[in-house]
Amino acid sequence: MNDQNPYVDSNGKKRMLESFVVFADILGYKKRIRSAYEQGSEIGLLNQFCEAVESTYQLLQDNYDYPGKPCAIWQFKSFTDNIVIGFPIEHCEDRSSIKSLGEAELGDVLDMLSVFQLTMIQHGFFVRGGISLGKVYMDSQTVFGNAFINAYEVESQKAIYPRIVLDSSPRTDPANESYFKRNFASGKGGIAPNEWRDPSATDLVEIHSSAYNPGFRPPNSRCLLKDTDNQVFLNYLQVIVSENPHDGPDLVSYDLLAKHRDIVIANLSKTADMPSIRCKYEWVARYHNFFCDQSQLLYNTARYKIDDALLKPKPPTIEEAKERRSQTGEDSS
Repeated sequence: MNDQNPYVDSNGKKRMLESFVVFADILGYKKRIRSAYEQGSEIGLLNQFCEAVESTYQLLQDNYDYPGKPCAIWQFKSFTDNIVIGFPIEHCEDRSSIKSLGEAELGDVLDMLSVFQLTMIQHGFFVRGGISLGKVYMDSQTVFGNAFINAYEVESQKAIYPRIVLDSSPRTDPANESYFKRNFASGKGGIAPNEWRDPSATDLVEIHSSAYNPGFRPPNSRCLLKDTDNQVFLNYLQVIVSENPHDGPDLVSYDLLAKHRDIVIANLSKTADMPSIRCKYEWVARYHNFFCDQSQLLYNTARYKIDDALLKPKPPTIEEAKERRSQTGEDSS
């Protein structure tokens, strides 16, 4: 990957850029560490977590690096159980005259995050997070900006389940010299510059969708779903379906779908007597089944669904509950 930080210009000066910012957290991380120490398996958990993050990061580098660019197009930072990704909409080439409303960049962000979330789950780590839009600065030591704070608040207050949610809160950062106002508010679309309000992440999705004719599916729509609480979240399982017609019979990675099912079932079993934790895996199970139902017509995915009976477990005996508590390492947060 190109090592030139997009948030540092060619003269070495720091700059804040309009960006998609992702804050992600590993579900149950603290409890798993404490449990690993109690069982004497902390080194094993450390190696498992490091392998998960490193392999995921390498996968993102391999698939979302663009050779020939004067600087990287995204920035990645990991600390404890938190991961932050910054993806600028503003181009890092100072002389570039190309201006973007962020549709292509959002598509890359959603694909990257889908790969990230599914790969972390394959390694045994469920992720929840937030995606915001705004000014941010990032380097290997620092993350700074309202967009980072907003992404963190979405993760901690709205995500709740192992899902990555788009920020819908009104922007509060000054828009006087914002990227969007500077390039798109010159009376365009009947919006006077003095009435301009910078869009949130979900606002921008709506702006992109409005540019297409009715009945036409915007490209990024396959990556997003709206939940029953009206939160727009990442449809990460969509990455197992290829949209390349040349892939022939390999349009769907059925082995990944089966592995996802098996990992979810295992966590449902481990947390059967812990309703505050189990409800999070029940959410993943319902999402998994929804995806299978939606894909059934084209890809015959219904056979990979999770049995609904597993979502209505019988209460465990006292002995069973005690045994499960001694075996699980999941957090109640």
